[in-house]
Amino acid sequence: MERIKGNTEVNKRLLNEILDNESININEFGILGGGKNSETYWAKTENNNKCVIKIYPEKDGSHDRRMRHSREENFLEYCKFSIVENTPRILAKDKNRKWIVLSWLKGKKIKEIDDKYINSLIAFLEKLNEKNPTKGNMYRYKAKDNYINTDKTIEENLKRYNIIMKQSQIDKEIRFWIESEIKQKIEMTLNDQYDETDESRLILSPSDVGIQNSLRMEDKFMYFDFEYGGIDDIHKTISDIILQPNHKLNEYQLRIIFDEIRSKKCIGSKISNKVIYKLFNLYQIRWTLIIAKHVNSIEELINYDQRTRDIIVKSNNYLN
Repeated sequence: MERIKGNTEVNKRLLNEILDNESININEFGILGGGKNSETYWAKTENNNKCVIKIYPEKDGSHDRRMRHSREENFLEYCKFSIVENTPRILAKDKNRKWIVLSWLKGKKIKEIDDKYINSLIAFLEKLNEKNPTKGNMYRYKAKDNYINTDKTIEENLKRYNIIMKQSQIDKEIRFWIESEIKQKIEMTLNDQYDETDESRLILSPSDVGIQNSLRMEDKFMYFDFEYGGIDDIHKTISDIILQPNHKLNEYQLRIIFDEIRSKKCIGSKISNKVIYKLFNLYQIRWTLIIAKHVNSIEELINYDQRTRDIIVKSNNYLN
């Protein structure tokens, strides 16, 4: 079989090992994607069944690679244990070499968020937490960048801010806007009352949640990519759903999110309106700093900032 070059020589060797693995019997494959988080391929077995191969990166040394692999593997194993059916299944894996083969998910990419997707996503969160994975070490991994307290989140925002200020490849106009607008926001959060999560607020979360990691199959939705997933604060998960740049919510959809989450016994009882508002302000800054490194124009950044500030105001009005 023809071989393919991976993002690194290590990944190239690993891919060849996977292709030669007799328990999988792959006879056709191609590149799906190669981002900063993993190198991904589609493949077909000798029975013409389609699957996905993921090779995890060596970024920042072996620990980062190990944790991305471990989080995703553990998350998917828990989904199988909890009979969560709208995620891929593990077909083969190698813990030491850090690769995994997953079942293929059918469906189409989702272009924009709608009411059906919101209902499905929140039902997915509820199903993940029906067996209370936060109790008794039932689920052992914390989400990457999980919320701990306000001080740590402010510290991480400052770190991201300082990195942007030092990166010459970021447009000067964008850096100037970040310096004039976001620095002041960060300083304002320093005066906020301290908050710290506790066990009563923890859930199992996909973490990198949104339409970018989902597929639509008629009226059903499928979810994938759990390299960041793990135990996290419910308020952080709500923040990510509402502030995700791909989720351009209207006021009606915003109300659906809050009402649906509150109606779910496993997750709805963990919510505090005060904490939601506090974390919205912290993570609106975080998301702005994240997308500042990827947008093509200052207008995109300003539009996101204005849109999410409006969402935060409407959320506060509705919750109060």
